[in-house]
Order: sequence, then C-alpha cells, then structure tokens
Amino acid sequence: MTDSDEIIDESGPVSDPSPSGTDDTVFGAVGAMVGMVAAIAFTALAFFANEIRSADVDPQFIRLIGERTSRFGGTYYQNSLHNKGPFDALLYHVPREVLGFDAYWYGISFFILIGTGLLALATSRVTRVHDVPASAGVAVGLIAFFHFALVRADYSGVMYSRNETAYILAAVWLILLVPKWWTPRRSIWSVAAIGALFGLAAQTLLSAAIECAVIGGLVIWVVFDRVEQARRIRHLVVGASTAAGVFVAAPLWYLARGSFDEFWAGWWTYASWQSSATDLTLVDKFQRGWDQMTAYYGDYPLSLFIVVGFVFLTWLFWKQLSRWQRAVHITAGVWLLAGWLELVLSWRYSSHYFAVIAVPTMFIAALLVGHGLTLIARVKPLKLAPLFPLMAVVFSFVYFHHNRVDEGYQSIRHYHSPAELAELRRANTDGNIRTVRAVLDVVSGDDDPLLMWTNTPTPYLEVRRVPASRMAWYTFLVGDIYLGNKGPQYVLPQTWDWFAEDMAQTTPAAEWEAKDVPHDPDLPFGEYVASNMRPMYDGSVDTVYVRNDLAEQMTSGALDTGLGSGLDVPEQPEVDERIELGAGYCRAVELTLQGDPTEQMVTFHLGGTDFADRTLTLGSEGISGKDDGDVTDTATLPDAEDGTRTVRVVLGHRSAVLVVDGVIAGAVELFAEQPTLSVVVDQEGLTISDVRAGEAEWAARC
Repeated sequence: MTDSDEIIDESGPVSDPSPSGTDDTVFGAVGAMVGMVAAIAFTALAFFANEIRSADVDPQFIRLIGERTSRFGGTYYQNSLHNKGPFDALLYHVPREVLGFDAYWYGISFFILIGTGLLALATSRVTRVHDVPASAGVAVGLIAFFHFALVRADYSGVMYSRNETAYILAAVWLILLVPKWWTPRRSIWSVAAIGALFGLAAQTLLSAAIECAVIGGLVIWVVFDRVEQARRIRHLVVGASTAAGVFVAAPLWYLARGSFDEFWAGWWTYASWQSSATDLTLVDKFQRGWDQMTAYYGDYPLSLFIVVGFVFLTWLFWKQLSRWQRAVHITAGVWLLAGWLELVLSWRYSSHYFAVIAVPTMFIAALLVGHGLTLIARVKPLKLAPLFPLMAVVFSFVYFHHNRVDEGYQSIRHYHSPAELAELRRANTDGNIRTVRAVLDVVSGDDDPLLMWTNTPTPYLEVRRVPASRMAWYTFLVGDIYLGNKGPQYVLPQTWDWFAEDMAQTTPAAEWEAKDVPHDPDLPFGEYVASNMRPMYDGSVDTVYVRNDLAEQMTSGALDTGLGSGLDVPEQPEVDERIELGAGYCRAVELTLQGDPTEQMVTFHLGGTDFADRTLTLGSEGISGKDDGDVTDTATLPDAEDGTRTVRVVLGHRSAVLVVDGVIAGAVELFAEQPTLSVVVDQEGLTISDVRAGEAEWAARC
C-alpha cells in the first residue's frame, strides 16, 4: 500500500471525482457561488433562529445543572439527578462560563451549528460514495443542514442528548469517508478517534450503544479492507480500548472524586427506571413500535419513498456496487433499523426522539441521490451538475416550507445585544412572573438558591435563580417517571438525605410554587417549608413562602427614625394629595392607615428621573400593581378590622414590596438610580399615623 493521501482501491472511500461530463466555467462559477451564499445564509439564519428555538424544556433543565454547579461547586451529579452522561451537562455549562447569563442561548446555537455542520458534511460525503460530482454532495449537504437546523421538526434546531449522539456519530462517518484519514500513517489514529467517539456516544446516552454497534461493523470492515493484515488486530485493540476507556472514564472520575453514588444514582439507576417503569412486555413494545412506524410513514410518505427506493435500487444493482458501496448501503440501512429498535425499547415516542431515525434516513436519501445520479450519468451527461446547489436551495424552501427562516431573518433585522434582548424579554414577561420576581429580589439576588415545587425548569430561569435542591423537579421526590409509572419505589433511597444536605448548604430564602400544584405537606419537603418558612405572598396563581428570619424583618423589623425624621406626613391629608416619603434603595417606610376598607385607600408611587412610574394601589379588593403601565399580579388581603391597615413599603436592591397587615400584598421591579417613594390619598377622611422609616440592611444585596 502506498503512503499517500489518496486511496486508489475502488472498494474504499473514494477521492474527489471530477464532475461527470461538464467543464462549463460559467455553470461552475454559478454553482460554487450559490453553494457558498446558501451555506453562509443558512448558517446566519440558523444561528439567530436557534437562539430562540434551542431554549426548549429539556435544554433548560440541563442548563440549570451548570447554573447550579457554577453557584455551589461540586460535580454535575451532585447538582442534579441526571440520567445522561457528563458530556451533555458540560456542553450546556460552557456557554454559561464563557458568555454569561444573557448571551447563553447564542452559545448553544453555536454548538448546534457545529453539530448540524457535521451532519451536513457527513451527508455530503455519503452522497459521494457513488461517483457523482462534488456539486451533488454540496446540494445534499445543504438540504441536510436546512432540515436539521431550520425546519420546524421538534428535533431540528435543538441540542437534546439524541442530537448530541447524532453529531458524534456523524463525526465517525466523516472519519470513515475521508480518504486522507486512512493512509498507513493515519489509520491507527482514525481508529483511536472513532473508538473515543463511540465511547462518548454510549456514555452520553446508553441506548446509543445500539447505533455504535451497527456503525462499528463498518469500522471493522474498513480495518480489514484498508489495513495490512499484520496491523489489523492492533487497530481493533486500539479502537476497542479507546472506546472502553472513554466509556468508563466518567464513573472512574466520579469514583476518584468521592461522588460515585450520585453519579450512579442518576446515570444508571434512574436511567434504568426510565426503561423499566412500565407495565409493557417486550411484545407490547414491539406492537406499539409497529403502530408508531406505520403512523410515521403514513404521515411522512417521502421518508417511506426514500427507504423503499433505497432498498429497491440496492437490490436491483447489488452486483454492480463495489464492496465499499455495499458496506455503506448495508450499514446505513441497518442503522435505520437500529434507530427504530432504540425507539421501540425505550417505548417513548416524543417527537424529538425521532432524531435517531431522521439522521440515518437522511444518509439513505443521500445514497439514493448518489445512486440515482450515477444511473442517469450512464445515459446522459450531467451538464446541469453545477446547478445542483441552487436546486437544493429551491427544494429546501418548497418542501420544507414550515421552517424558521423568517424567525432568523427577523432576529437579524431587529438585532439587539444580548443584554438588550434580555431586557426586552424581561419586560414582556407575564405580570404574575414579574411580581414574583420582584418579591424574590427583596430577599435574594441573581443566581441565589430558590426552593420550588415544580416540574418545569422555566420558572428558575425567568427569575434568574438556581435550584436550592439538586431535585429541581418534584417528580424526583414523588417517584413520577416520565411517561411511566409513579410510586415511592421510584424515589432514590438517598433522596431525602441529599435534600437535607442541600438545604443545609443553600439555606434558600424563599419557596415558590403554583397554587394549582401545591407541595405535599407530608413529605420532608413540606416539613422543611413548614419549619423554616411562612407564606408571605398569596397571588392569583402563585404562592411565595419566605424564610422565617427574613419574613420577620420584612413585616416587623425595627425601624429607627433616622431616615424618617424629615418626612412631613399630615395626619388627615386631602384627596389626591401627594406625600413624598423619601428616596433610595434598601430602606423601609411604615404607615398606619385608618379609613373605609371597602373603598380604595391609597396609591404608592415608585418613580425616578430615568424610568417609568410604578404604582401599588391599596383598593377595596386588595392590591393592584402597575409596572411600566402594565398591570402586574394582584394579591388577596386579610380583612381589615375597624378599617385599620398597617402598611410597610420595603425597597430592596432593585424591587419594592408592599406589606399590608403582615403579608406581601404587591411588588414591583425598580430600575432607577435613586428611586423615589410617594403616596397619593384616594379616600376622603383617611388618617395616617405612626409614620416610621429606616434602613433595610437585611434585604438581599443591601
């Protein structure tokens, strides 16, 4: 065998063939320009569109692992119950450390571009397993990129674990298909790299071992076909060793760090429950699999046509295919079957899971295109070959008309910096979320721990808090397996010990929950809340508990008169009279109001020279707040005895809460350099007494 960068044997990966039958420089220039422009345009559109798209539920959960790890240290498995390998959490942690909070999803979008780029390159090389023009490979690669980056399929434009393993396996295919990586000097390194990628894929998602085994068969074939006999065993040993080494690296690492129990509980125990927590037999799973398969191909007939056409052409021209082409055809077909087997055994058919069959289907389509063009070229020269990229662009927009191109275009057209974009999204948040965030901002700050009883990660990110417990979702605490059974047998034995450790470490300032999904008071979670917190905010859809020491300070903490000595508050003010109550953050003002509780009493105004007025109105039915002119959430107040209300306004480091008779009645966010506080009397005959003011040094960041 020669020690060159090209492989001559027609049974192996092919070198770049010349276009079949055309040297037209004009067509060539047009084709090259279209391909280049399309690649740049698709990349830019996908980058901005997927900054929005990538923030799906599961990705948000994985993000929280990194957020919590950055805040408290330790390993990923000490910060979450996580049934994937550490590579998944690492990918989602890097953007947080490099780009920060506001630009985070741009980092994930960049990783998606890299992954879909690998898929596109691999698909392009698969097309050229048949002797077709390079423009055909470019065209199919563009279609693949468009499909996995911009189409409105649930596995497109996201980075779930199954997308990650697809990216890894695409890299394996690229190594297999690029000739220069199989010269005598480089083949051993190629095998080692492939082994490492296989180990990483299986470690990231255990079920990916099925696909690794299938593609591993092609690797073995290449080794026996491309490598000298005396070196084959060494190559296979190196490949197997690197695969095993990478696969076991994670458990060995966590064993060395003394956190193997946490790793094993998530990566193996909880992952195995995902498979076993079902009443389905193996026969039931295959029956459901058949039903899903027939429904899938009924909904997507082009996929069925691709598979049937591929099988038919492979069978019809089997004898004319080279040994290498046969090996690739068989591997791609069996990979598709392996993808279906993975779905069947997991018995979960969430739409984003179908990435495991979408990728091999795309490879099969590439082989079908390559094979078809080869047959056409035997009859007539492919004179329009340079225009294949243009045809691919047209096909992508016509067939995949449900895409996110416009989202990407609008994001580019109306570009905002990450900080500006974060501020716009914050301002457009629902009123109840803004109110809860304002409440939390008085007792805690960004990236501080928050206890929640929820089964979604979104609220943590909406208020920029990290889970106080590694059990970020209550489903971990009650043994509720996704699309499976529920019961205490699916609660890890260490759960409540770890929960106690987490509470001792984080001492959360608050617990937030939706009123329609209250926490279970009989669980240790509920016992902790009852012993350490008290309900302070009773909104229309949310309840917020505040830690006892903070609640005590908020409602009845001593107020000196140092800041309040200059306040001039008449005892019986006129209606619509505006009374100034001072300026500045980290302070509190308390008043006693006497009047008719069935009518609106007063409106507090929190303003500043550099931001819009915020108001909190004490009305007959409770509190209503306005934030930038939008109504925020409202709260219900206890009945006022003899028309007396004790009202305290606490200004934290960037928000204010209105405490009425010992409970938080409303809250607004503040963004002025020096916020001012005033009150306007809305009721005739209202009296104001016991005016006190003081510093609120206990408030967060004060």
